[in-house]
Amino acid sequence: MLDWAVGIDLGGTNIRVAKVDVLGKVSQPIFVEIDKSYADSPNFAQIISIVDEIISTNQEHPPLGIGFGVTGPINVKTGIIDNPFTLPAFFQGNIKKTLEDRFNLKVAVENDANAACIGEAIFGAGEGADIVACLILGTGVGVGVINNGVVYRGANGAHPEAGHVHVDATGPLCYCGRNGCLEALVSGTALKNIGVERGVLSAGQNAKDLVRLAETGNKDAVQIMQEAQQALGLGVVNLIYTYGPEKIIITGGALSRTDTLLIKLQAIADEACTYTKLRSEIKFGSLGDWAGTIGAATRIIRSW
Repeated sequence: MLDWAVGIDLGGTNIRVAKVDVLGKVSQPIFVEIDKSYADSPNFAQIISIVDEIISTNQEHPPLGIGFGVTGPINVKTGIIDNPFTLPAFFQGNIKKTLEDRFNLKVAVENDANAACIGEAIFGAGEGADIVACLILGTGVGVGVINNGVVYRGANGAHPEAGHVHVDATGPLCYCGRNGCLEALVSGTALKNIGVERGVLSAGQNAKDLVRLAETGNKDAVQIMQEAQQALGLGVVNLIYTYGPEKIIITGGALSRTDTLLIKLQAIADEACTYTKLRSEIKFGSLGDWAGTIGAATRIIRSW
């Protein structure tokens, strides 16, 4: 049996946990929504229960450790989640110490965009490239960058929040307090808010409903999606000029995965970079929704 690690991906609305082996293969996948009963304190009981379920069924060949990826800011040195905006239930919780104390295993923590980028760079669409950037379009927008096998990090263990680059100075207000952030224009939350504001969606619908409406030809939904695609293109251009990646991998379900979208993004990027030698291939991720789980586990498996 191949060595393996537990991979955890904590998003803004759900949790994905799985057994991931050294070849990046996922087994025993578990997908659940975050239990809202823990909304008043950083309680990790739900995550612990899921991890315990996986480990208890593999006692003859225990895991090498646990890799944990989380949306938004997390200090990779201390393991403290610093995201009051999209994860208020876990704000200031120390997931690293919690898991180490409970399971007596090595634990590595990571921002979810970095985790997805690790997964795609090693086992997915970014394989073979020296510099890979990943754009994660989910509840929010995350960006991860890997340069020659090294995850790009900010000072003091912080993660650069490239989802908050400005692409439209007159755009909607972001929760960070500024207008026109990429996240405020293309995330699942943003698309829902814009759809509701323009009367295209009801309060109970979400970004996936907007995508479906656009695919059926609803003119207002199509307009919103076109605006989001243009904003995403500008975000891609910012990544190219800042990091010069060989490949930019787009994952997450906020926008529909179509060849038309890739062609449009590539055209925006190529036109903007006409006067430089910077060229990046834009692709969709190949690991699907489990890229972050795979990448988180890889932090343990390959000692990243």
